[in-house]
Amino acid sequence: MTLKRWEEYTSDSREMPQYEKLEKFMVEQYNYLEAFERKCGEAKPSSSRTPKRISTTLVARPDKPGICKICDRPWHPVYRCQTFLQNSVAGRRELVGKIRACWQCLSIEHRASECDGRLCSHCNGKHNYLLCEAKSSGTAGSSQVVGYQGSSKAANTNSATYSRPNTDELTTKKSSTSFCTRAIATVHCNTVLPTCVVAVIDNRNQPIYGRFLLDSASELSFMTKEFADKLSLKFHRDSVKILGIGNVKTGTAGFVTATFKSRFGNYSAKTNFYVVPEITQGHQMANFPKQPLHTANEILEKLADPDFQNPERKIDGLLGSAIFFDVLRKGDRSFDDFSSCISTTLGLVVCGEIRLDQNIGSGHCLTLVKTTDFVDSPDTAYFSKASKRSMEDSFCETNFLSTLKFDSEGRFMVDLPFISDPNKLGNSLDGATKRFKNLEKRLEQNENLKEQYSNFIEEYLRMGHMELMESQHIGSWPHYYLPHHAIFKESTTTQLRVVFDASFKTSKGVSLNDIIASGPVLQNDVFEILTAFRFPKYGLTADIAKMYRQIWINSSQWDFQRILWRSKPTEPLRHYRLKTVTYGTRSAPFLAIRCLHYISEEIEQSEPEIAHNIKTKFFMDDYLDGADSLEELQLKQSQLEELLRSHGFQLRKWCSNSQELMSSLHNDLDKHYCINLSEDDTIKALGITWNPKTDDLMVNVHEYSHREVSKRMILADLHTFWDPIGLLSPVFIRGRMFLQELWQSNVTWDDVLPLKLNKKWNAYRKQLQVLNNMKISRRVWFGNLQTAELHGFCDASEKAFGA
Repeated sequence: MTLKRWEEYTSDSREMPQYEKLEKFMVEQYNYLEAFERKCGEAKPSSSRTPKRISTTLVARPDKPGICKICDRPWHPVYRCQTFLQNSVAGRRELVGKIRACWQCLSIEHRASECDGRLCSHCNGKHNYLLCEAKSSGTAGSSQVVGYQGSSKAANTNSATYSRPNTDELTTKKSSTSFCTRAIATVHCNTVLPTCVVAVIDNRNQPIYGRFLLDSASELSFMTKEFADKLSLKFHRDSVKILGIGNVKTGTAGFVTATFKSRFGNYSAKTNFYVVPEITQGHQMANFPKQPLHTANEILEKLADPDFQNPERKIDGLLGSAIFFDVLRKGDRSFDDFSSCISTTLGLVVCGEIRLDQNIGSGHCLTLVKTTDFVDSPDTAYFSKASKRSMEDSFCETNFLSTLKFDSEGRFMVDLPFISDPNKLGNSLDGATKRFKNLEKRLEQNENLKEQYSNFIEEYLRMGHMELMESQHIGSWPHYYLPHHAIFKESTTTQLRVVFDASFKTSKGVSLNDIIASGPVLQNDVFEILTAFRFPKYGLTADIAKMYRQIWINSSQWDFQRILWRSKPTEPLRHYRLKTVTYGTRSAPFLAIRCLHYISEEIEQSEPEIAHNIKTKFFMDDYLDGADSLEELQLKQSQLEELLRSHGFQLRKWCSNSQELMSSLHNDLDKHYCINLSEDDTIKALGITWNPKTDDLMVNVHEYSHREVSKRMILADLHTFWDPIGLLSPVFIRGRMFLQELWQSNVTWDDVLPLKLNKKWNAYRKQLQVLNNMKISRRVWFGNLQTAELHGFCDASEKAFGA
């Protein structure tokens, strides 16, 4: 397919296509295939000879509301809403995120991950053409998915809402979509769905009561994952694909076998319940009049679902046709002008149409669902994982844009991207307390470490990046305590850094990092940044001071970043809440880099060059760039500093091989504002040593004094050699080859090497010290060249190859 598209792509020209055209095509083709990867995975025919089972299910779902969620007028499609169309692209994107509509077709019936609609006609992106940023600004918009919501209490707020993708969709082998379609109808009646409450036996042989929908048109029975988790029964894997009207899809990864009993009499049955995320998502039942029913008490006492009048009742499962016809009894009754009542072994089931005086504005549609078993293959498994990753990444983007705020100083305020209900977290206080007391013992044994650690915590408090909790808020739920410890790094500013452990498991075996998404990888490639750094005449480096801590977490989520601290063991433990993006949380890199990209997108039209630099010249908090003229260099430095400062990001440790620029940089309030080259001849640039005075790149190979070494020690030593752009690959490859030799000699990890191998390693390691005298010019390109030719060469031996 790719070859065919390439031939079509180049059919308009008889000349040999340029590399740039091929690269552009490959990017477009990648995006195209990525958007349809789920279809590609499903298109693979099954090689299994197992006969397929075809099942049907009849499910009821509510229709669209009677008014438009954007303009509050009678309902009409989003793409016909004048309020929506009169907005800018950015405004439309905000409205779509607010009403949680599909980014591809603008429907409120499903998420973009479930949509089979057309891609953008302008840029081929996975969004509607009315939301295309490329059409209005020349840049392609990102594909986004809106998830469902769950709520949680916070300590100092009434509630905190977490918008997240369905976690079951993220964990099943097959990508899941909605059960059924909906229909629009303004009616004068409503319908009671036949439901019953039964006792389902769990793994401890104890009854757990659940509400089940009776469906005479379903050959299978279903159960929600939430209810299945309560039962803790053995899960049997059985990949199932479910297709509905209009080809809407959902899926289930397997089933549980459960026994349920009637609340009346001795009836019981055992059947397989296929586990699905939910039966009727957001289903609103009939709105009943408040007056009591005109029905005899003996009938009310035998109702299969005593709470059938509750409009917010929750459905835990669905009983298929095999059960439905098994429980039927002869005879039925009617409530006065209300509905009918079917007699079953599970009780009297209320169902049928209800006549009301006023317009309800909502209805139910019946949907026929076909269930087909299919067999996993390596291809479908691969696309399932890719679909999960893509869905989660899209959610993170949507969550970032929909929850983004700014404080009065222009600093970012973001939400943690929760992909699972925070109530799944267990007790973390006990474990965090134990970890802190172990840390405290270590600090008491090292006075210098204790002083640095205390200074770090005090700085956190002083800068307002954390707050002491009031005692009345400590018991609020949900919350999470972050254990913390110290690490050391080479730095001219902060040698000790406190790291917070968001992967610490609570009493339920769930950590904070388990329920938040990591987000898409936005980090630039270090090879590209360093290579580009070697071209301009003048180099320029800097970093963002405390980058993560310049980004606020919205206050409703501070309780998920609690820590324990006290200055002395004699003091009571104090509870604090971290208020900024925290080092150690899974989403921190994405949130930090996405904030930089947001700044870039803001100025993309007015300042395209500086916007491009922000997106491509940063590796996390490190900035590497340059210019061929002093004027351009000074302009870049001043523009970048001013722009990032407006959002709370302070650039410091400025350094350049331009003496004119360095002499103009000074800040009396920050001694680390720029590098003092009279004290430091060299600096670290993404791990590479750079001497700005001579404009050379250098290598630092530490001394190695071990006489007797093991394979583990050698592997650890080899990992200390940092050569991201391959300047010394011909030298370092010999160390890798020696490691291969150790594997062939069957030496264990911690055994001392045989004398011959030991001497060989020490000789090689001693020779590496010569690299400390090597200098490599940073600049590889000179602007006065008229023509440049690049010659490539490669060769291989039995042990290695190079190019």
